[in-house]
Amino acid sequence: MSFSFDHVPEQQRCYQSIWGTHRNWPIADCFFGVPSSASYGRKRFTSVPFFCRGFHFYLGADQQDLFDSYIESDWPAWTRSLHIGNSSYDLGKGSDYSRLMASLARTDFPRLEKLELGVWQLFCNSHCLFGQLGNLDGLGSRMPRLTSLSLFGNFELQEPLSIPTLERLDVQTDDPITCLNGGPLDVETVQNIFRSSFENLREFCADLEVYESDVEYMLPQEFLDGKNLPNLKGLEVVGNFRSGEQSRLQNSVLLRDGYVKANIRDMIERQ
Repeated sequence: MSFSFDHVPEQQRCYQSIWGTHRNWPIADCFFGVPSSASYGRKRFTSVPFFCRGFHFYLGADQQDLFDSYIESDWPAWTRSLHIGNSSYDLGKGSDYSRLMASLARTDFPRLEKLELGVWQLFCNSHCLFGQLGNLDGLGSRMPRLTSLSLFGNFELQEPLSIPTLERLDVQTDDPITCLNGGPLDVETVQNIFRSSFENLREFCADLEVYESDVEYMLPQEFLDGKNLPNLKGLEVVGNFRSGEQSRLQNSVLLRDGYVKANIRDMIERQ
């Protein structure tokens, strides 16, 4: 099936025609919810450039028909980077992405390397608003080349993930300036993040802090033993944890030999 996007106003869809003066997006990346701009090298389009390999869906949760048309087309088979959320242009509506995530889960992405979910992409000097992604169980199972994953806002995991090709994982639940978010992650979800199997992961950032949240987290033993992250080199952990968790991590097998460069100074322990 063809990818239909005529219902998106032409002034809200563009592609990267040249390297922009201020932002270097890959050539031919397509944007929905972003205006064209000569200074940024973005031009309006009426058809997707045949060599496009990156798609940016920045119309919030109110883009279900657009995204379903995309996943039912041939484009997912050729997509290398996929970005779903909103942006500082704020042309979209809604922040509950759970239906979009359900559509994503039933789609094969054989060439996808980079995935951003719930992102609030900044095109100017401003701050972010995050929402809810819903259940992400099985994420990555239909993405055999995925190397970079970014999750923004609230989501749920009822079981650990397994993404053997993943090299970088970023989790951010809140913007410290706006404090507009989907709420803190539940304890089970955080346990399952840290229990997930990422045998090639090099960089892991888990920023779990949410303004005025009273949820306290614990780190699972398999994470502290480093068994599920044998190639980890960089780690950052932020958020509220039970008393003693920072010390457990500092003295863990994972960090003991100094192979992993860790930033855990913003682990807040509740007394």
